[in-house]
Amino acid sequence: MTEMSKSSTTAQPGSDATVRIRETDEIYKGIGRNVVLLQQIEQMLRYLVARADVAGPTSDLTVQREAVAKTWKKASLGKLDEEFRSRVLSDKEEEPASEAFAVRVRFPTSPEEKKTRSKQLRRVVKERNKLVHQIPFDWSPGRAQGYLELSAWLELIWHEHRPLWVELRRQVSMLQTVGNFLDNQAVSDLLFTSISGELLDAANHSAESGEEKR
Repeated sequence: MTEMSKSSTTAQPGSDATVRIRETDEIYKGIGRNVVLLQQIEQMLRYLVARADVAGPTSDLTVQREAVAKTWKKASLGKLDEEFRSRVLSDKEEEPASEAFAVRVRFPTSPEEKKTRSKQLRRVVKERNKLVHQIPFDWSPGRAQGYLELSAWLELIWHEHRPLWVELRRQVSMLQTVGNFLDNQAVSDLLFTSISGELLDAANHSAESGEEKR
């Protein structure tokens, strides 16, 4: 029988075993809360990178967006961080898209903010990996010294990265609004009709110009 199971079956109110059980539960709650927080940060970065750009035929925008999302499905957090900072947070003027229809969503950020964000995301990777792969081996339930040190570290992770989660959630919500707009069939049909008409007008104008030159 493990130390934890012994404590669970023999603990009396106010005993050392009761304290150990309470502290153990708090540690497990802290680990779970932070794993969810850091995993959601990665998921939101993946969403932002995959859906910040839409380009292609207006007749199948939804299919096109899903296809792009699949290309980023297995990208590492480091790759997502790099792409997010260089493209989604870019404040540089970009060349016009070659496709008939294109939407680009950007959240311009200063170089200093990008550098700070990069350092924080590197910590997210390191701390997420430690929580998932190292904590079960480093921490022994019932050790008071280990509890105090680990509890303080878990609180630090939460308070350090929670603001980043909030900011990414805001950006994702904005991008979801754009996505819902583009997924609307009436909007898609309108865009297709409008762009097709503009292309037809341009072709007719070009043909007329050619006739005049002759």
